[in-house]
Amino acid sequence: MPRRFPAPQVQAFVACRKITNDPQTGEIVIVGPVSHVPITGFPAVIRLAIYAHVTGGHGSYTLTFELRAADGEAVWRWHPADPLDHPEPLTPQQLAFHELLVSVEKPGRYDMVLLAGQDEIAGQPLMIGPAEAFRGDGARMRRRHVGLAAFLAAPRWRSY
Repeated sequence: MPRRFPAPQVQAFVACRKITNDPQTGEIVIVGPVSHVPITGFPAVIRLAIYAHVTGGHGSYTLTFELRAADGEAVWRWHPADPLDHPEPLTPQQLAFHELLVSVEKPGRYDMVLLAGQDEIAGQPLMIGPAEAFRGDGARMRRRHVGLAAFLAAPRWRSY
């Protein structure tokens, strides 16, 4: 039996509207993180980008993205053309997947899942459909913006 290496560890996994690179620094910029896709017409195709920060890999991995319905059934699946090559376990990699076209048949709660081989290594819940469909069950969408001054003034974030 061939030796099976452990799956890579995902330190960050974000579905968003767009991923770009800062022209001055070359850093990846995540635009519009998504947890709710407010569409009303179904079936639909939604456009997403996905960012993953991966470390701890020990070789080459076939990646698969799945959109899973609330019952766990995969309703959409996509494989990048190239495998994830991760020869150095201590070296992190930033992965950006642009313009994924995700087919959705009906509104509901879903999970966008990333697999390396057969191992599920990351996931993010997504609510797809009109906002009214998710009200009244404790799933209200909340956005909170904290200014830098308030962030630094918090007791646990002191600079010395």
